Amino acid sequence: MQKAIFSFGLLIFYSYLQPGYHLKQVGPHSFSCQKLGQISVHIHHKDDNKELIPSVLLSLSGDNGYRNNSVSGAGGAFIFDSLFPGMFYLRPVLKVRYWT
Repeated sequence: MQKAIFSFGLLIFYSYLQPGYHLKQVGPHSFSCQKLGQISVHIHHKDDNKELIPSVLLSLSGDNGYRNNSVSGAGGAFIFDSLFPGMFYLRPVLKVRYWT
């Protein structure tokens, strides 16, 4: 949980936010709360949906220089969370292997 502290003169306001929300002060006595989005990824074989796939390195890039490289879990499932609104580009990253 995220803890935010705001003061109004002699009063102090404590707010506890759940993950996935963004709280921003927009005026001297007003605030804006925004629910952040998520992208859920499920990777599977093209021919057989029942066969589990090993971990995959995923690259997510988006607006304002956002970048996140993460490895999917066993079975090819992963969630990118706490995303601000915008456009994103998701791609799997293959390891380069050299054989001699």
